[in-house]
Amino acid sequence: MNEGHGTTRGLVWKESRQLMPVLLILSGVGLLLVVLWQWIATFSYQRDYIGNYLPFVLPALFSVGAAAVLVGQEKEQKTLWWLGSLPTPPARVFWIKLAASMVGLVIMWGVCAVLVALTHAGHTGGYAGGMGFGRWLGASTYVFLAVHSFYILVCGFYTTWRFKGTFASLLGILPLSIVPFVVIEAIGSLRNWGLGPSWGASVESVLVTYSVLVASIVLMTWLANRAAMKALGPTEPESPRKIDALSWAEPWRPSELDSSSRDPYRLSIASLLWQSIHHSRYTLLAITAMIMLGTVAGSFFTRSQWVSFAGGQLGALMLAGLVGVAWLGVFAFTGDGSASRLRFLADRGASPTIVWAGRHLVGLSIVATAILLYWLLTYQVLPNLYREGLEFIPSVAFVTLVLWVFYSVSQWTSQLTRLLALSTVLAPVLSIFTAYWLGYAAMMLYMPLWLLVLLSMLPMLATWLMMRRYMDENRGWQSWVISIGAIGLIMCVPLISPALKVAQFPTISDAIRSQRLAQAKATKRFAYPQPLTIHQTLGYENLIDEKPSAEKRLAQLEKRNFEPRVLFQPPGGSIENVPALSIDSQTLFPMIKYANYQKVRVQSAPDNEVEAAAMTDWIEMMVDVVKRLRKSSRWLDQDRADVIEIWLTNLMSDESFDAFRERDFAKETIAMLANQEARSEARRRAVLISWYDEVTKRESRFDSLGGYESNSWPDEYTMPLRPDEYTMPLRPIIQPRLAEAVADAGLRMIEASEQGKPIEPIRRELHNLLIGPEQSFDVSPYGPLVQASSDRVHPSDLLWAYRNLPSIKWYSPWEQKAKALANQDVDSAETKEME
Repeated sequence: MNEGHGTTRGLVWKESRQLMPVLLILSGVGLLLVVLWQWIATFSYQRDYIGNYLPFVLPALFSVGAAAVLVGQEKEQKTLWWLGSLPTPPARVFWIKLAASMVGLVIMWGVCAVLVALTHAGHTGGYAGGMGFGRWLGASTYVFLAVHSFYILVCGFYTTWRFKGTFASLLGILPLSIVPFVVIEAIGSLRNWGLGPSWGASVESVLVTYSVLVASIVLMTWLANRAAMKALGPTEPESPRKIDALSWAEPWRPSELDSSSRDPYRLSIASLLWQSIHHSRYTLLAITAMIMLGTVAGSFFTRSQWVSFAGGQLGALMLAGLVGVAWLGVFAFTGDGSASRLRFLADRGASPTIVWAGRHLVGLSIVATAILLYWLLTYQVLPNLYREGLEFIPSVAFVTLVLWVFYSVSQWTSQLTRLLALSTVLAPVLSIFTAYWLGYAAMMLYMPLWLLVLLSMLPMLATWLMMRRYMDENRGWQSWVISIGAIGLIMCVPLISPALKVAQFPTISDAIRSQRLAQAKATKRFAYPQPLTIHQTLGYENLIDEKPSAEKRLAQLEKRNFEPRVLFQPPGGSIENVPALSIDSQTLFPMIKYANYQKVRVQSAPDNEVEAAAMTDWIEMMVDVVKRLRKSSRWLDQDRADVIEIWLTNLMSDESFDAFRERDFAKETIAMLANQEARSEARRRAVLISWYDEVTKRESRFDSLGGYESNSWPDEYTMPLRPDEYTMPLRPIIQPRLAEAVADAGLRMIEASEQGKPIEPIRRELHNLLIGPEQSFDVSPYGPLVQASSDRVHPSDLLWAYRNLPSIKWYSPWEQKAKALANQDVDSAETKEME
């Protein structure tokens, strides 16, 4: 009894020791991929949907590779037969291996849960939601994935016990993994459930789904146990091979060496080629079939008819083809037990370069054949059969580069990791990540194509340099230096150019930064601004139509009867009761439109006191709005207050409104427009507070500087992309520097105006920061042409107010025009006194 327990503990300890590296490596790789993905994902759907899948890949990879590690590795090392010779029941060996792998799978699901909790990767509803199968399970998606992962695990044990080769057993998992879904689909078709929304509403379908999965697990466990009992039982003698029985590879066998040869261990490329094909030929044939099917699917995926008809199936075949290319790379060094064969060649003085080239001939030939097939189908055959193609059809060069990266990274992985199971699991994941990283570097970091090609060749160069040590099974520190150096080059070289741009990006000195922060802390804050909105639009909605009919215009003119203070109100009540306001473009544009409309009514009936009183109400309301916008701490509100003040300046300068200047409200309006000191002080306060809130992250949004979408400023460093759909790689680094540079320029513009210094150099600086030096400054919003016309604000010209550019109307000719209005009033008053 004690001896049996001791044997059991020993087996449990042995299986745990074998699984521990797999658990640690997968956990580390998963954490690295999730962290890097959060940084390099370009589009929001990549982060929110594709990124959801990353944590759930870990249990799937463990399910595929656990049996290969616990059983396949022992088959390769001949230790499985030693276990069979021990006085231990074969069933105990089987169940201990299966139980250890199940415990490891539970641990891997725990790691997955931790990654989901850390990255919030599962907030969109789960991994299987976009996979077709399993999408009807709703809240039980995670349970479905867990149950299916256990099914994959027992499938791996069945194929590993059943087949002699580890690679063959891994390939056998693929068709078995979809068997339950085929059964579920068949049952659904018989019951008329289908796979649409009605399927999701059926409780019976969920029960059938889990019943099929559980039954499949039980069946595969029984088959795996039966295969294990046969494998651990007495070994049957192999039947002698008939000498005259020729296989399909025999004609390619190199000729026998002459017995009188002086070099009996002479090795040629043809010998290595024959060896690669002859050993594990069925595995090589299966991998080749995967690649060719994926290539054909990729060609048909370029036709819109096939995408709409079978897009999901084609995508799955394309993914299988890429996995096949990755496994083909693994096949180069660990696919057929080649490590021991390479040691045999090393002991006999074989050239590492010749062996390295011979190991790659078969794989590269298959990849070249796939590329030729893609070119033939995509560009020669399918365009004649299907006229409608996708907008983007991958070129032959693009496909070649992707397949090359997959093969190059995978063959490197197989040399770094001698365990076939681990190499097979890691190679596709690392290949996908490397391909995405290099493509990301080329598209988003502007890495040149020639550098991308050179980086993709580094894994091949690394395996060539390490080939002698790999053949001798003598990995020293040189191998680690080569490997770490190649990884560092692939990851860091694309970052050199962005790092130089970050270093060259204009910034302010620490002394100025401290001074500005002290000013911002001492700046008085008013109440948080309330948004001004349109509350009633009856009688106004058609006044801003592009081409309203005459009847519609007359009807609207007749029923218009709303006061401006009723039309525009903040949520807190009337405008007078709110200390500070903010305004968006959807409110500002109609305000100017309606005010212009009232202006036309007054001009058409200058003696009508009713229209004059209505115009007075509009002007007084707009003056109150400007005063409260000036108390806003948002930079954007200061610029939009400028828009209203420009309109008021033009109104008061119009000769048809000379009679209004004698009235009290007009004098108050002109005094406000001419008060340059108060306007500059309000601007300074808003810039300081906006920048301080951005620095201290008081704003609820990271990408907002005083209401401006600062991460969408179209400069050469962050690119003109919409912030709600894109995340640029350098934004977390560049955006704070850009914000403080823009804020400092705005403050220096205010100071230059107060000191009578020229402002155009600061405008040019803002142009270079926010638009880019490659654009002409003359036609820029900060340029002289726009500034010269900034005092003319018509509703059609108001589009400048929508631009996401700050301070484009500061200290322009309209402010001099406002001062001139006050001087005219003074001159007119002095003339009257003299009279």
